[in-house]
Amino acid sequence: MDTSLDHAGWTAVSLVDNLGAVESRPLSSDRPWDRRAVEPTVRAEVIDLVQYQALAAEWSALSHAAEEPNVFIDPVVVAALAQATGARPHVVVAWADGPARVHRLIGAWALISARAALGLPIPILACPFNRLTFLGSPVIAAGQHAAALKAMCAAIADDPRLPKIVCANDVNAEGPLFAALAALAQEGRLRHVLLGRKKRAKLVIAPGDTGYLARSLSSSRRAELRRHRRKLAGLGDLRHVIHRSPEAVAAAFDQFLELEGRGWKGQRANRGMAMTLDPRMARFGRDLVRGLAETGSARIDTLTLDGRPVAMNIHLRSGIAGFGWKMAYDETFRTFSPGALLLETLTNELIDEGALRFVDACNRQEDGIAALFWQDRLDVADMAIDVRGGRRRRSFVLAVAAERAKRSSTRRLKRIWASPLRRQMSRWISARLSRRRKVESDQG
Repeated sequence: MDTSLDHAGWTAVSLVDNLGAVESRPLSSDRPWDRRAVEPTVRAEVIDLVQYQALAAEWSALSHAAEEPNVFIDPVVVAALAQATGARPHVVVAWADGPARVHRLIGAWALISARAALGLPIPILACPFNRLTFLGSPVIAAGQHAAALKAMCAAIADDPRLPKIVCANDVNAEGPLFAALAALAQEGRLRHVLLGRKKRAKLVIAPGDTGYLARSLSSSRRAELRRHRRKLAGLGDLRHVIHRSPEAVAAAFDQFLELEGRGWKGQRANRGMAMTLDPRMARFGRDLVRGLAETGSARIDTLTLDGRPVAMNIHLRSGIAGFGWKMAYDETFRTFSPGALLLETLTNELIDEGALRFVDACNRQEDGIAALFWQDRLDVADMAIDVRGGRRRRSFVLAVAAERAKRSSTRRLKRIWASPLRRQMSRWISARLSRRRKVESDQG
């Protein structure tokens, strides 16, 4: 059993790999192909990692044809996950079969085998994979959401070796995918339960919009940033460096790990989540960034002072979307807000480039530094899906109940951790330990 990953209560386990193709019921009639009246037949199949990697060109075309891209199910990312953690991902792909045996990839969804929350022995499929992946949506070509999602769910339901419950966290709740899920549920083709909903910062890009930050930041905040930049530049040679090539990105990523590890995120006592604290996560991140850089889908921006990194931002992209994946700064210079200075520069650059339509801040909640700079919000939802539809099944009800119980307990623990009661308990425990040590010392 592989327990290398844990996200939202789902503990990853390995199931059967090398799954075969499963075709859904054709959405069009059996009449001969007619470009004017008949849609292509849509079918779906479950493939393994090797087969998915062979679809690199098709994936690239799909990601550029999608309204809701998801870089975290890129074949490069899925391969990095398997190599770093030993997980065996299952990838559901949807094809549109046209005339002359032309097959077009119109959907992809990478999932990992897992167990339900609270240790229940109920197998499920989960996406995103871990705490370094921030979107659980399938990628579907524009205009194909209903047909592709219907075929993909049918492929999972018809395969006897796959779990039938999908936990999809951080799913875009604003676009056609969410609407297609609701429509399929109304038709009785699947059941789904909303587990949570939240917003996070998003940068909507209008090319040439030079006044964006003037609208999103107050005049006093902009003045403060100018003062910080001027004072920091007074300490040495302040520069903005962009790393794009695979070699440069790989070297900069090692610098990022070191910078992140030196800060509070690198301290276990402060519940730090730095990648260096988990060698598997560090390897996953390294392979992910290097692999995406080889296709021009990753870059690292660095704010340097006399050549020394004081802030770094790892930016990923897929199709029309960007993803503000990770940020770190040198806490020695915290009074100058180097992270904010770098984000200000990066925001202006992304707007000037005009290559993307939006950038997802990749934050679990509506907070963080990006929320101060970016005025738009992305609505994301966590949900459990039973791809079999029809009647309510006990396994699905139990899995949903367990996940809700886990989330409720987590919220209560967070409130306690942030409350004065926690500080009182901490002082009480410290006093008890101190008295015990004194008694043991006197007895010795």
